[in-house]
Amino acid sequence: MNIVELSVRRPVMMTMVIMFLMVMGAFSYSKIPVDMLPKVDFPVITITTVYPGAGPKEIESLICKPIEEAVISINGIDELKSDSNEGFGNVVIQFENKIEVDNAAADVREKVSAIRANLPDDAKEPIIMKFDINALPVINMTVSSADRPVEAVYKLADDYIKDELSRVRGVAQVDFIGARQREIQVQVSREALRAYGLSILSLSGLIAQKSLNIPSGHITQTDREYTLRMDGEFQSVQDLRAVEIPLPGGRKTILGEIASVLDTYEELREGIRLDGDVGVGMIIQKRSDANTTETARLIREKLDLLRTKLPGDIKLKIVKDRSIFIEDSVNDLYDNLYVGVLITAVILFLFLHSLSGTFVASISIPASIIATYSLVFAFGFTVNMMTLMALAISVGILVNNAIIVLENIYNHLDMGKDPKTAAIEGTMEIVVPVAGATLTNVVVFVPIAFMEGMIGKFFYQFGLTVAFATFVSLLVAFTMTPMLASRMIRKSDSSSRGPLAFLAGIWNSSYDWLAREYHMLLSYSLDHKLLVGFLSLTLLISSFGLAPYIGFEFITEPDQREFDISIKRAPGTSLTNTGQSLAAVERILSNISDVSSMYTKLGKTEGMVGGSSKSTNIGEVTVKLKKGAGLPSTDRVMQSLYEELAKLPDVEINMRKTGIMGSQESALQIDIKGPELKMLSELSAKVMEKLKSVKGSSDVSSSLEEGKPELKIVPRREKLRLYGITEAYLAMYLRGCIEGSISTVYREGDDEYDIRVQLDKNFRSDLENIRALSVITQQGVSVDINEIAIITQSAGPAQIKRKDRSRMVKISSNVVGRSLGEVVKDIQVYTDSLELPLGFSIEYSGTVKRMKESFESLLVSMGLAVVFTYMLLAALLESFIHPITILLSFPLSFIGILAGLFITGMTLSIFSLMAVVMLVGIVVNNGILMIEQIRLLRDQGMECRAAIEKGCPQKLRPIIMTAAATVGAMVPLAMGLGAGGEMRAPMAVVSIGGLLVSTVLSLFVIPIIYLMVENWVGKKNKPPEPFEKSAAAGG
Repeated sequence: MNIVELSVRRPVMMTMVIMFLMVMGAFSYSKIPVDMLPKVDFPVITITTVYPGAGPKEIESLICKPIEEAVISINGIDELKSDSNEGFGNVVIQFENKIEVDNAAADVREKVSAIRANLPDDAKEPIIMKFDINALPVINMTVSSADRPVEAVYKLADDYIKDELSRVRGVAQVDFIGARQREIQVQVSREALRAYGLSILSLSGLIAQKSLNIPSGHITQTDREYTLRMDGEFQSVQDLRAVEIPLPGGRKTILGEIASVLDTYEELREGIRLDGDVGVGMIIQKRSDANTTETARLIREKLDLLRTKLPGDIKLKIVKDRSIFIEDSVNDLYDNLYVGVLITAVILFLFLHSLSGTFVASISIPASIIATYSLVFAFGFTVNMMTLMALAISVGILVNNAIIVLENIYNHLDMGKDPKTAAIEGTMEIVVPVAGATLTNVVVFVPIAFMEGMIGKFFYQFGLTVAFATFVSLLVAFTMTPMLASRMIRKSDSSSRGPLAFLAGIWNSSYDWLAREYHMLLSYSLDHKLLVGFLSLTLLISSFGLAPYIGFEFITEPDQREFDISIKRAPGTSLTNTGQSLAAVERILSNISDVSSMYTKLGKTEGMVGGSSKSTNIGEVTVKLKKGAGLPSTDRVMQSLYEELAKLPDVEINMRKTGIMGSQESALQIDIKGPELKMLSELSAKVMEKLKSVKGSSDVSSSLEEGKPELKIVPRREKLRLYGITEAYLAMYLRGCIEGSISTVYREGDDEYDIRVQLDKNFRSDLENIRALSVITQQGVSVDINEIAIITQSAGPAQIKRKDRSRMVKISSNVVGRSLGEVVKDIQVYTDSLELPLGFSIEYSGTVKRMKESFESLLVSMGLAVVFTYMLLAALLESFIHPITILLSFPLSFIGILAGLFITGMTLSIFSLMAVVMLVGIVVNNGILMIEQIRLLRDQGMECRAAIEKGCPQKLRPIIMTAAATVGAMVPLAMGLGAGGEMRAPMAVVSIGGLLVSTVLSLFVIPIIYLMVENWVGKKNKPPEPFEKSAAAGG
């Protein structure tokens, strides 16, 4: 007893099996985390090293280069990059995809630890982190008060709010923006140091010696042990003022006599405002394995609780909640799925005009989807944009098996068989074509599993989810569908009485007319094969004429109703002046009715995936727009802002939409590599000038720009040796005078605060004081700085980028009004024509590089999908030739693909290319049905052409039903409505266009090719006539 017969004969048992699968699926769904993107590990390691006060050139030579040389020997490095900025350096190592990221991180830690002693002593410990796309900030918020200074707000946030939020399940880390740490500053005048015979370094050392907390061992007395500790730490700021300072010559004084001891805050280097209110920003990150929506919900609940406990003047406001877009996107995908199921059910009802028949076919969709969740859970997937899109795009595919089975059961009922026999025999008759159609839908995803890079990791879950759902639908079609049909379907269903009979009459008359017309056109096509072939080929070739009018891009970013405005003033601009420019931006935004809120960051801008830049001349405003029907798109609001913002004086403006992985990077990035900064500057200037003239480019900028004005102090080495001064001592002395020296820490309760020793503010605010500085040697001798060093004024680069151990300039541009591919095509003509000096090169990176690699991978996958589909069809049909006959329907789909993208104005992206790969497995299903029916009739003794003219019309109904169901289910996705709809729409449009055109044309082209092949094979295999017969005929 096979599974079909078992399902019909044992309905209760099979019902329990299906119910078990659905219960397991529902239970699994409740346990699956919800996130924006699949949880994938990218083999990328970042090394961040802070070196306060150092310029980009010093960071490059002292930090980045040594780290690059240390890690380059690690196996499997694909790309090595570094950014040298003021005060810190980042080294980014991208490994080959085959490398295990945890092992790579361990190797990096080992290499960096080995050279740590070679890095500057006052550089902070390098921070080594794995790139984790799922550990993005889940919520950004602000804490503010109308009655308290921002420092007091920060104290409350750090001492209480942070601890409370850190305890929330799923939270990994809570960081601050715009907060100033408390600091004990010892400010001493140059005159006082000279008068008392001290240097800034010796004073710092003396203070450190007076604040010691050192264990002194232990004493055992009888049955008790005591630990001894010398605790000489300062108990109060007054203790620090009163500390005794020994002076040369045996004299003594107290610190308060020679310096000002201030209980204050560190220098303001950044700040935040929300809708004009100054406050402290908090960034809450989740654990990579935590459920984003659940974690965000718990955080919101905790904030509601905190609002009831905190003083009334403390305001907690959420600025960004990543879970909202995720929830909206997931909910809208479910809505699309539900609408798709409803449309499919309506289509089935129109064809079957039977409620019971519609129910039998339609129930396969929820049954398949719910049961699929158990496999999604078993494989460790999350409910994310990719898995849900896979289910939504598969709705029509899932019902196809049930449609074909049910249609054949109806055929057997029309033969006069009883329902059980019709259900068993009708299903068994088409096991091979249904199984074959299912396998062709699945086999196209085999190459996806082996794709490399980011695209392969993302689409891995997409492909397997489609495969899971398709296999489950096959099981449902061979079990639940015949079981329900045997009990719910009767021959009389197809001729219902009442209103249904009237509807059935009209529909059947229309279909009968269509079937007659098809039979007539098919017969005509078989008589005029060359004409039909010529017209089809002409349509295909002509459709490629639309290709130049179709743009291409990596991903169509969804409109999250949010964008960032980054500003940049001239290098060296004070924080106050930069703040004034940001205030001007805020005033312009306040006059726009569509703006919901403004979150301003002074001295800081956010980069892609949580990266950031800090400087006093930069700032950023995150703008949230109101949501609702009829409001202008984010792109329109941004375009309208360009003109107003361009009027701001001495400000460079850059606007970016918020992407699915945080602040979106510039779409177009060009890397110019070479050994000399001067030549890099000249080449980048030429490329920038040309790029600005390219239509569609906007906000063109270069990473190589003049940095802050700087005083360069070049030591006279012979003079240093004469006075016994080392270069390291001179550097530390200068740093102590200006930046200050962290002598020790002051503890108050569980908190620690730095004690910074530096020259007073009057000295540090005048450049001429540096030129007149005296250096106190370790022997106590005072030496004029001009005697031991040359002081020049210059401006170094604000940032130095390196790639694969070579200096690099990155040209960046946004793209507005045109597709990325069109802009790249225009500028690439120019960059390819440039004659580059030896050792210099130009390459496209960022989104352009990822797009190129992804398109190449998808094209290879498409080719492999065709090969695998051919192999599967050859095995099913036991033929080397007819799989090609069926596969000819795939190129015909390009007519609809290109027409669909052109008509809708959508672009070719990785999602639309994935739909093309999917079509390889979908469009061949019609051919399988037709050829299997033709071969069945031929096995019964029918001649080839007669079998074609009878068999193809017999399969017209299921072909139209499956195509209509598949297309109807994708219509909600194609409309691009709801959160994230812009990303999903191209995939549905490609699928609909390709399937519609290939379905119509394959109804004629496949029978023609089949007939031609069979005639050719027949002639080739026909035995030669006997000689006598041939001679007689000739005589």
